[in-house]
Amino acid sequence: MAYPAFVDLSRHGPGWQAPSLRLAFSYLPERDVEQVVGSPAGQVGTAELSRFAGELSGCPLQIRFRPTLVLRPCLGVQAGALLATVGGVDEPADQVVPWLAGTMPLRLQYSPLDWALIELSAELGVPLVRHRFYFEPDLTVLQVSPIFAALGWQLPLTTGVPRACRFS
Repeated sequence: MAYPAFVDLSRHGPGWQAPSLRLAFSYLPERDVEQVVGSPAGQVGTAELSRFAGELSGCPLQIRFRPTLVLRPCLGVQAGALLATVGGVDEPADQVVPWLAGTMPLRLQYSPLDWALIELSAELGVPLVRHRFYFEPDLTVLQVSPIFAALGWQLPLTTGVPRACRFS
């Protein structure tokens, strides 16, 4: 389970041209892995793996099914870091490697009130670099998949921004 936070700037209207721009930050908490390494002693190596990432995504259009129900197809890019904290081996070496991925989010948004929004999202992504974490000599702990998918839901609060502002 990831923990996201985001700011979304959206243009709302009756037509299909209602772009949206989102800046998000997410933290994928630690995943603990244990692997028997070395012989004959049979040491147990441990690794704690986590990910921090920022994502910029844009939705150029909307498909409006009802006045309160909108589907937004989007494109985005994620950038961040994969972290590995290693223990239980002779020479532990923590690693931080870059994370970069292209994404295709799809957001279904329902807004029953002006200040409330319910969002269901699905996302496909392709990492641009496929990292592999391993214990030496060659025991793979994690291999990043060539494609990843995510499902989620959000209950953000929204605020209306006036269409025109005057300053004197």
